[in-house]
Amino acid sequence: MGWPYAGAGARQVGTPLGKVLGVVVFAGIVIAMFWGPIVGFLAPIHARHALRAPPTNPFLSNKPVAGDPMLVFNSFGPSRTYKATNAWAVGREAHAEWFVPTRSGNLSEIEMAVEPDGGNPHPGKATIFLARNRNGFPGRTLESFSVSAEEATGLLRLESAKKPELQGGVKYWLCARSQGGWSWHFNDQNVVHNAAREVRRGKWASAGDSCYVGAFSIRVSTNQPPAELAQPAEDDREN
Repeated sequence: MGWPYAGAGARQVGTPLGKVLGVVVFAGIVIAMFWGPIVGFLAPIHARHALRAPPTNPFLSNKPVAGDPMLVFNSFGPSRTYKATNAWAVGREAHAEWFVPTRSGNLSEIEMAVEPDGGNPHPGKATIFLARNRNGFPGRTLESFSVSAEEATGLLRLESAKKPELQGGVKYWLCARSQGGWSWHFNDQNVVHNAAREVRRGKWASAGDSCYVGAFSIRVSTNQPPAELAQPAEDDREN
């Protein structure tokens, strides 16, 4: 049987189905011949992209995200006011004020109404330090800050680098000493309680039982939901 043709100059043709099957078979042969090299080429690329990809979606991660700083103690008045004309003397023997955070978290920021004494031409540097409570007086230091007279312009703001953990309901002490002479201004909200003073380095005594508290505030960063106040450790008791 001869092939069908159409008029002069006719050429051989196949059926449409035959053409499709021919293309499929040809493509299959080509893929079979080159599949190994293609997989070998793409595998390292896929592996590299897999290594670069983040292990988890941060929006789905269970890892806590740092919260905004929360105010857990404050003796300032509205708009951070304080007694500008009355202050504790801060010299080579430190003055200390205690506080109890209203919530647990990591120390974020301290703000104080502390400045060089205007009548002293050489006030030197001040050292601000946060300490645990021990038997009713400052104990082990959690973090300290060195501040020059040039840095103390207006309210003193200290950002924590160590981020020590503070427990809600536990007593801590904020202390200040200087090389020459600084002043820690009283609060203007009539907040009073006992304070402490250094009699020599690391040795403390009472500064009075009904004293105006120096003006300061404490902020912490926390991811924890509100909970009952923590029980104080052995060296954190208020006595």
